Amino acid sequence: ELALHLKGSDNGSSASGRYGAGYAGSMFHIRAGDLSTSAADSLAEMQFDYIRETADSGESFVIVGRCSDIILKGRPELITIFISGDIENKIRRVMERRGISRQEAMTEIVKIDKWRRKYHNRHGDTKWGDSRHYGMCINSSIGIEETVDVIESYISKFRH
Repeated sequence: ELALHLKGSDNGSSASGRYGAGYAGSMFHIRAGDLSTSAADSLAEMQFDYIRETADSGESFVIVGRCSDIILKGRPELITIFISGDIENKIRRVMERRGISRQEAMTEIVKIDKWRRKYHNRHGDTKWGDSRHYGMCINSSIGIEETVDVIESYISKFRH
């Protein structure tokens, strides 16, 4: 799940330069697990406030997850994208990137996807991954570069 908040016109050569996107998704990290604690809820609210404040500043940025599609809903400059992938491609990619076994990769993918679904469904008013709530859905199993090309083409339609 990506939410892009685009303002201005940038003509850089990298994906982030082309869209003036700062990656804010890595600013916060919650360990997978039970989200029922008030500390987890407080952290989520802090993240939501940060997302809103960053959007209000007029800055272009990319958020990965964090219910950003819901937090920024209704803003004309918002572009929402859900990226899925076939399980075999996900396993292969995680094994290669992390240098772990097939079983470890599968366990990690299941754990993270479960956490993402739980987080989104707890804090949002839509179901995680429901294509009706995203501007674009794409399966990254077509290849990373091809996925980037399709997303860039889609985003370019919204640039002024």
